[in-house]
Amino acid sequence: MNLKKTLAVVGVAGLATAALAWQLTITPVLKNPLPKYLPGAWLLDKEMTLKLAPESRMAKFTELAFTNDSNVLDKLSNAMDRLKDKNLIMAGMLTIDGNTHPYVIHEKDGCNTLIWFHQGVDTKVGDPVAKCISLIPASEPTNDLLFLGDENGARKSSVCYKRK
Repeated sequence: MNLKKTLAVVGVAGLATAALAWQLTITPVLKNPLPKYLPGAWLLDKEMTLKLAPESRMAKFTELAFTNDSNVLDKLSNAMDRLKDKNLIMAGMLTIDGNTHPYVIHEKDGCNTLIWFHQGVDTKVGDPVAKCISLIPASEPTNDLLFLGDENGARKSSVCYKRK
């Protein structure tokens, strides 16, 4: 094989390796309840939300539904730069009051952050929205509680959802 062909083969192999290195992946986290218990439909728990943050802007979202589907990562190629250093533990589609968005959840130091993406132009995803997310599994699944709050911990921004 001459030098020109060798360099071409090495170049193609390098590009293939670089392409694989930039793919988004899900990292399983054994003790995190979100991947196991989050999928399904959720309804705003008005009573609990009033106790947490009666003026919360998030309280305008009355119904949420989550899927767990890592294939959604393929749709987030234009958000790859923003997500490449995140420890992604879950991905799927999030439906908020009838509007569906791709989402990911990443974990850092035991804290989970939900990031969903507004509708973008053409095939691109739009701007991200980030919220802290916690799920409290109950002995009966119908009593599970889901909490969303401001990413920087601001008071008066938390909301609570119950299973629908």
